[in-house]
Amino acid sequence: MPDSPKPIDDAWNHFARVVIPNDAKEVQRAEMRKSFFAGAYALFTILMKETDDGEDEPTESNIQLMRHAEANLMEFVKDLGESKAH
Repeated sequence: MPDSPKPIDDAWNHFARVVIPNDAKEVQRAEMRKSFFAGAYALFTILMKETDDGEDEPTESNIQLMRHAEANLMEFVKDLGESKAH
């Protein structure tokens, strides 16, 4: 996926295959895709806005931001597994 010209599309396609039921209506699929891309866009803008410009190496604040994002996402994954994600 790193060399893909559309990595978010690739991630969406994988997500859709794994998560969306086969009998899902097209409107549900379309709304889920919008939500998926909105989440990807939100994370992208956070990372672009909050990372330190002009640095060759990640700064401590960059690393902390990534740790917070990872913890937030892992909490969601855990909740999803417990069927309480909302």
